[in-house]
Amino acid sequence: MAGHLRPEEGQPLFQVLPDAEALARRAAELFVMAASSSISVRGFFSVAFSGGTTPGRLFELLALDEYSAGVQWGKVHVFFVDERCVPPGHELSNYRLASDALLSKVKAIVHRIHGELGPEEAAGKYAGELEGALGNSPVLDMVFLGMGQDGHTASLFTGSEALSEKVKLAVPVIDREPPRVSLSLPVINAARTIVFHVTGENKAAAVRQALGAQQFKGGPAPPAALVTRRALWLLDEAAAEGLPKQ
Repeated sequence: MAGHLRPEEGQPLFQVLPDAEALARRAAELFVMAASSSISVRGFFSVAFSGGTTPGRLFELLALDEYSAGVQWGKVHVFFVDERCVPPGHELSNYRLASDALLSKVKAIVHRIHGELGPEEAAGKYAGELEGALGNSPVLDMVFLGMGQDGHTASLFTGSEALSEKVKLAVPVIDREPPRVSLSLPVINAARTIVFHVTGENKAAAVRQALGAQQFKGGPAPPAALVTRRALWLLDEAAAEGLPKQ
């Protein structure tokens, strides 16, 4: 099932798939298509992956010949949406998750966030990585996002100063433990393709709010709702509970 919601600003697109496996396979298909198109047009493909548990299966699938064979990995620049300020081998590292499941198996060009340097220094270094690879006004070809139960996305949380950043490419997030580094909202919104992948009934209320199907009850909009309405939301049936049927 696919459908559109039409709040006052824009038309977010969502697609509902039967379960998390089907969602991961759809995300992998979109990755392969976007990589092929970008490499054909621009000669390279830039993608930013999110952390958390949801993308783990996507990484595993992209490492399989079924998907990997269709990707010119030597022309793929891999970035990260956010990272905790931990060493790259730490169990909480988003880089480690992606490396173990995918990046150690392909020959992509990897730009990790050096979280072990601390939030301020790591954010500055990562901004340099973005500009070095993509120019002074970097535009990522594709960004994969997740969403927490509280509606946060990347490491952009309700009430955080990082959420209001308008100039910096990467922002330190110091009001969390451990501290983090995140792409800023303007960089996320500038991406050519944005894909949310969200699973589980515990996310359903936040999904309804982010897509405009439920009012915010007087509070601020969840950070995920501030991502451009051009984003595609991939949802399993549990996460889509309560959305209008189309």
